[in-house]
Amino acid sequence: MSVAYHDNLRASRRLTGFLLFVIGVGLTIGLYYVKTRAQTARNEVRSLERQIAQEEAAIGVLRAEIAYLESPERLAELGQTELGLIATDSDRIVTPSAILEIPLREPELIEVPEEEVSDE
Repeated sequence: MSVAYHDNLRASRRLTGFLLFVIGVGLTIGLYYVKTRAQTARNEVRSLERQIAQEEAAIGVLRAEIAYLESPERLAELGQTELGLIATDSDRIVTPSAILEIPLREPELIEVPEEEVSDE
């Protein structure tokens, strides 16, 4: 009976050792997988951070261009050269209260020649 007991004990120890080995291999493979996924995610984060920095720089350039395009001096110069506009004198500016003081005129009637009026 002692021989069978020792054989069962050896078999159970071998089975336990084998199971522990399989569990260790599985954990090692799982750890490797998690580690590579973490490195990939870290690389993606770095890439996205670089892209964000580039986009922020491009936004800064666009804001500077908008500020230049909207500058009053530039618009005044374009108005003068392209449209023939001139700056308004301060004596030509009318306040809302001054508008109420302007006397109303009767509208002028425009006479239309009879040839243009058709009888329908």
